[in-house]
Amino acid sequence: MKTIVLIDDEKGILELMSYEIKEHLGNKIKIIEYSNPLNFIEDYDDLNIDLIISDVRMPELTGIELHNKILKKGYSKSFIFNTGFLQDCMKDLYQINNCYFFEKPTNFSLLLKTISNIFTIEDKITQVRESLIISSSTITFSEFQKKYKIYQQLVRNIKLKQLTKEKLAS
Repeated sequence: MKTIVLIDDEKGILELMSYEIKEHLGNKIKIIEYSNPLNFIEDYDDLNIDLIISDVRMPELTGIELHNKILKKGYSKSFIFNTGFLQDCMKDLYQINNCYFFEKPTNFSLLLKTISNIFTIEDKITQVRESLIISSSTITFSEFQKKYKIYQQLVRNIKLKQLTKEKLAS
């Protein structure tokens, strides 16, 4: 089961996003909602998160500040920004790696497709990583280095293919 954290200071948006995700992705997804990003920061270390979807403009902490704080705590998975002010924050968002962004009102069809694609990519990366770890116990260090370079290239290729598919679909 994958865990998605939704963060938005507007409770109505949280409820709608949660409903849409549960309705279409069903029992494969656990959703945790936060209307205050500071509460999420407090709980972060106790959560096993697969994806974060956050508003950008919130009174307590912006989504970008939130993203930076959890990166410092070691978060390395995908992050989706969902904002009603995309044009205002586009410059800041383009500088962030491993993130996606949507403009409110949210196109839920595209959001759900993106979530599914993110999980598909991360599952493929995990499979490759696990096969590399298993084989590393029986190979020399130089063979491991070669396999690791191949792994890094595969990760880049998988992400690039998926991003290309998403751009063609939109």
